[in-house]
Amino acid sequence: EFIDVTNAVDVKVYTVGREYAHAETRKSPVVDGHVRRNSDGKEMRFVTQLTPMERKFAQDVSAAFGQRVCGFDILRSSNGSSMVMDVNGWSFVKGNEDYYKEVARILDARFQEALRHRWFARFVDPETVGRITYESRWILKGVFDVCRHADRTPKQKIKCVLRCPPILNLLDGGRSEVIFRKQSQLRRTLGALRSARASALANDGSSDDICTAEKPQLTTVQSLDHLIDVLSRKIDMPGTKVQVKPLKSKTSFGSNGGVDAVQFVLKWGGECTHAGRVQSQDLGENMRKDLLLLNRHLLDDVKIYSSAERRVLSTVASYVGSFLDEPESQVMEQPGLVEVRSEMLDDSTVAKDEMEVAKTQLREFFNFEGPLRDNPFKRFVDPQNPFSSATSPRAFLKKMCDIMCKLIARLETNFHRLSKADLARMQAKWCCNETAELFRERWRKILDDFQSVEKAPDGTVLRVTYDPGKVGVLYDSLKYDALHNRCFLERIFMTPDDLSAELAAMAEEDERAANAKPLDSNNNTASPLASADDTAVDAAISAVKKTCINNDDGLDEDDYLEMGSGSSHREAQQAENLDKIPAARPLLIEPTPLSAISPWLRRQPSTTTLPSTTTLTALGDESRPCQVSETATTTTTTTSNPLGSVNSSNQAPTDGSSGPESDADGSSGSNEHSEPPPEYPPDPLFTQKEVRELYYSAKLLFDFVTWREYGTDAAQRKRIGVQASVPLLKQLIADLKDTQNGDHARTRFYFTKESHIYTLLNLVFLCDIPTMEPFNKMGELDYLTHIIFEVYERKADVDANVGSEYSLRIGLSPGASCLHVLDVAMDPTHALKVLPRRNFSHHTPLDKAIGMLQALLDEQDAEKE
Repeated sequence: EFIDVTNAVDVKVYTVGREYAHAETRKSPVVDGHVRRNSDGKEMRFVTQLTPMERKFAQDVSAAFGQRVCGFDILRSSNGSSMVMDVNGWSFVKGNEDYYKEVARILDARFQEALRHRWFARFVDPETVGRITYESRWILKGVFDVCRHADRTPKQKIKCVLRCPPILNLLDGGRSEVIFRKQSQLRRTLGALRSARASALANDGSSDDICTAEKPQLTTVQSLDHLIDVLSRKIDMPGTKVQVKPLKSKTSFGSNGGVDAVQFVLKWGGECTHAGRVQSQDLGENMRKDLLLLNRHLLDDVKIYSSAERRVLSTVASYVGSFLDEPESQVMEQPGLVEVRSEMLDDSTVAKDEMEVAKTQLREFFNFEGPLRDNPFKRFVDPQNPFSSATSPRAFLKKMCDIMCKLIARLETNFHRLSKADLARMQAKWCCNETAELFRERWRKILDDFQSVEKAPDGTVLRVTYDPGKVGVLYDSLKYDALHNRCFLERIFMTPDDLSAELAAMAEEDERAANAKPLDSNNNTASPLASADDTAVDAAISAVKKTCINNDDGLDEDDYLEMGSGSSHREAQQAENLDKIPAARPLLIEPTPLSAISPWLRRQPSTTTLPSTTTLTALGDESRPCQVSETATTTTTTTSNPLGSVNSSNQAPTDGSSGPESDADGSSGSNEHSEPPPEYPPDPLFTQKEVRELYYSAKLLFDFVTWREYGTDAAQRKRIGVQASVPLLKQLIADLKDTQNGDHARTRFYFTKESHIYTLLNLVFLCDIPTMEPFNKMGELDYLTHIIFEVYERKADVDANVGSEYSLRIGLSPGASCLHVLDVAMDPTHALKVLPRRNFSHHTPLDKAIGMLQALLDEQDAEKE
């Protein structure tokens, strides 16, 4: 018999006992063969209320099958009746908080009832059941969380060295760095640049007035024109700032306190996004729940230290508001709760010289013209890898640059061919102050920064130099656009013919949708899940609207009405958002399987690291620059990936010894790879083959380069780590000692930026604290990565007169990380879920752990003496 099902949905029912049943609806996959999934890869479901008849079904099924915990499926027909179609037996709800709260209440009641009927009940004080006590067991007494900021917009900057008097006057006679953020300060800076340009024109653009560090081939006037143009367009954007850093003077005389040159740095972007605030709220809420379970007294003494950066402070406000369950505005205004410590949590200038040495070595490694075996920095890769004599790290960057040139050529062609109306149709809404023109400008700058072309006076190319350090900007932009500008990223890099076909298909689809959507009795478009209970959805929308609306996002209130409740608790999404996932649309360009990029691609068991080696193509002559041209043809040859492993060792040596850097770091662990992931992510949503290849190549390069920017060997990592993290390390040690000597539990947060996360984790590896993961298996540390130092206390029996014992364990979460970010079906919050923290170290006696950390500081003091 055919059943005409209401709205083509199934009802999944879960019982706990005979009195409680939880029900959810889902779109039946038999409709179009597609399963609708959220950002976590889980099937989208919506809570619904059962009818009295359906509740009777739940009781009868549980009794008939003799299972108090049971799951079964119901179909609702259009005539109002329901039918049980399938009984699944022992089954649980996935990810619904209300379900588990109710289950906990039921279990607690049953346990309490059972306790009253047992012989030992007279020995148990009912008032102490569930109460945390300190006697005779380990309890969590201190939590010290070093956390990176949340999702942000891509950072961009321009650097140059200026000797113009109008620019030197910005120091106002001082010799310390000044930072301009306010509108009035930026306009003063813009005026100084214009005055400097006028002086340069009067001097025929003499190069004595300016020396551009990043693009030395530019003249004085060209460099100033570029600075003036960018600052005038970014001056009203949130996050735009100018740093003027005095350089060492060649003479002690002069009207500017002996300063005859400054480093002028113009930065924009890097602002916390609406997704970042949602991530912060969810993480803060989860941390609060964890600590309430482990030791609620940890919330009695809370202190937050923060960097002075806007994106970090925005993360603090959202996180701490959820953690303390208080409005964000009140949290930031509480005296003594949040303390800004720039010297401790902002970038350190002390380690700058040593880091520049590491970056220079990386540039030389990647720009060496020759096989890997002759590379003077070949120690960066594992010698066990069977590279051919033709393998070259330079070829790897050359290939990436060629892909970027091809994509930028398509972007420029499409921008010239399309009208503004067509560009607007490619992505209906933009967030985070982004526009199509800013997208275009950002991608052109990425290519321009990635390679530097040195030419002879006659225009002949002398040398092309690649900067592997710029891969961070490329990788950040790819992830950012995949999450926030997916539609535009997918379409703007299409070939013109494919894009025209796509726009035509969109027009036809819109026309069919307008003519085919059914109307309800009020002539409104009917929801495909109209029977779902909207209570949870309304509550989620209200929560996000209250906490996330910010003019900096470029979103109005109506945009936020389309959002769910957060990344980890936003199962209730508006049903209409399901129609926005383009899973049913045929792919215009066949995607490249991962095996075409890397046959050895491995997902590590505890991190989202990428392949140890890859097979890519090296295009043409390495000495020529990448040209932005669609018509250029090149000959391709297959080479091996010169990068080797993500950090230092690709695979375990055959003799059973540890890798070259494992011994130096004091870390150990298996180097064997886990099973490979599927050749291609399930249900791929992204259609652009070249963008996909560029993303996975950038991921490989990013994981290889980023860790080595903080030291290419153990000794250099220790120097950089200690120099960059001395104030933070001292504060951590002091807080650990205070917890050991104090009487009460406490929680401390240290919100910082990427650099401190990498350097601090390097120090953990290098101080001999036993870790559960080897250094060479570490992958990317994404937004909201947090390193948690947990102090446990055990008190003996009071009659034994034995002092307390203390233990330290370190936990780590790699943050909001996703390997296949191009293929994640995002909800309108654009927020990836923060991965759960895992145990990173074994339990270590607290005194011993403090001594290991203190030894790093003592070693530095000894070197100074």
